[in-house]
Amino acid sequence: MTRSLVLSAISDFLAATYTGPVTIHTETADEILRPPYAVVRVGSAEAIAPGQVEIWDMNVLVAVFHDADATTAETAETQAAEVFAALADPDHLIASTSQKLVWSAWERNGSEASIAENRWQHVAAFRAIVAPAA
Repeated sequence: MTRSLVLSAISDFLAATYTGPVTIHTETADEILRPPYAVVRVGSAEAIAPGQVEIWDMNVLVAVFHDADATTAETAETQAAEVFAALADPDHLIASTSQKLVWSAWERNGSEASIAENRWQHVAAFRAIVAPAA
């Protein structure tokens, strides 16, 4: 339950905050994904104090994809950076999602870029310590 709340809260936040050409989706989206697009997913999650309050330590991944045949590396990198910048201010994210979630931490802890199957891929990893709002 918390996993899906986090996915929807972050993707909704990005869709409302980011105004560029990249379309935002959750990993559970049923839509056909056409570049440029970003996917929000949970890479790993571990319950803190299981059996008590539902608090999770999660690795949240935001991946941005571009068609390498139709987009320059510079454009792909710039647009990915713009998507990630929308998540740079933890106070804005936390305030915007406070109806759904209670945050203890939100911090970026890595990123990488690659090209695979004719797609530019930019991935940023974030650590979230979060619980559903009561």
